[in-house]
Amino acid sequence: MGQSPRVKYIILALSAGAAFHSGTAAAAVSIPLRLIRGYPVVGEVFINGKGPYNLLLDTGSESTIVDSELARELGLRPSFRVTAVTAGGAREAPGAVIPSIGLGGLAARDLEVVWYDMPAARLGGRVRGVLGQNFLSRFNYLLDFDGRKIVFEEGAEALTKPEDRRLRQEKMRGRVTFFSEPPHGRGRPLEWILDSGASDLVLFHNVESFEPLETTARAATNLGSRNATRGRIRILKIGGQVFCYLPAVLLQGLPEAASTAEDGLFPARLFHSIYVNNHEGYILLNPALTQERSARRGDHFHRPASNPTLLSEPRP
Repeated sequence: MGQSPRVKYIILALSAGAAFHSGTAAAAVSIPLRLIRGYPVVGEVFINGKGPYNLLLDTGSESTIVDSELARELGLRPSFRVTAVTAGGAREAPGAVIPSIGLGGLAARDLEVVWYDMPAARLGGRVRGVLGQNFLSRFNYLLDFDGRKIVFEEGAEALTKPEDRRLRQEKMRGRVTFFSEPPHGRGRPLEWILDSGASDLVLFHNVESFEPLETTARAATNLGSRNATRGRIRILKIGGQVFCYLPAVLLQGLPEAASTAEDGLFPARLFHSIYVNNHEGYILLNPALTQERSARRGDHFHRPASNPTLLSEPRP
């Protein structure tokens, strides 16, 4: 091939960017989610017409990733290579543009897929990879942790009520980001990557409201792990939700190649549900659903073991 590998920089989620065509859905599609240790997994994924496969649903990953064994089963042949940089390490990995990925009644075409050896122990051997933003960003969808499902919106059928407070959706390198309000109205707003593949709130840089504790942790990714400082954020205001004493980890010694303008990863699991409107560029946190789609609250909501205090609970 003779060309140098392309370098793709990401934090905690391997990615490879591309220019994508829009996906299509003939009607609203509801897909069941399985929560494995709090991580959302979908089980109806078809790749180039083969499947179904179980993939982790990851809003923090720019691209779709499969393990090397599945790539061999699918007969994928690399047409490029990328250097993936994460908080835990770096690796050169092959990739290719594939004809299609299907999920339920949805289909998206001409997507980049990257593959490498993934540790089976993280989510179990039946999870074969990650369904990332290059698929999800083509649709509007409701990620419903309470109802254990993801619902993709039909063009004319709204999933949420119009009075909900919208957060402008920023898109940095293909990922969904949003801002939290400055605490007490002072300082700068913090920018977060919405990450359904993160178990904890992760800081890339130290921020004023972070209080370190006298304990350390290891931030683990598919490409390794890195030391981190445990602590908490005193107060965090996001889209009408107010969190107090939110557990967090601050990464130590990030490689220069992994530097990023965003302040950290915000776990999607801290909310009951999240609505992402990719067509108009906004998100809703704990939205009020239209009556026919309202989900029962509370039965399956997962928070970290050390729960933050949520001062502004979602509306019933």
